Amino acid sequence: MVPGVLRTTVPILPLFTFLLASPTSESVAADTCPPTPPEMPPHPTSASPSPYPSPVPKLVVFDLDGTLWSPEMYELWGRGGAPFAPHPSGDVVDRAGTRVRLLGFSRELLRKLHADPAFAGTKVGISSRTDEPGWAQECMRKIEVGDEGTGAV
Repeated sequence: MVPGVLRTTVPILPLFTFLLASPTSESVAADTCPPTPPEMPPHPTSASPSPYPSPVPKLVVFDLDGTLWSPEMYELWGRGGAPFAPHPSGDVVDRAGTRVRLLGFSRELLRKLHADPAFAGTKVGISSRTDEPGWAQECMRKIEVGDEGTGAV
């Protein structure tokens, strides 16, 4: 546990609830399944006092390559890479025309973190070991998550 960092089991957003599901496939041997997580406490509401200091996180940190977007930056080596240009979808394309796209609910989640007043005090960060940090920074500046021209974060 890192000093000063609060760990809770309350879902940050309903979008993350799918991550909490445990494997149910009968084809997976019981000894290869991860342990079932402990039962979640009820989500704090205004009707019940919260056991946590805040119902929203103070910090949300994302990994980039293979988590927030695809392909990973190293996969663009060769003909591709910077400069990146906007794509009509809000994603970006590299100089070879390869599209760097946000994965899953990433765009909706980033939009919510940016626009929802409930998250006004929430900071958003990245933690990445990308091989091309300059390319990743350019993608973050150019990927759209809201109205045209708003940028990723």
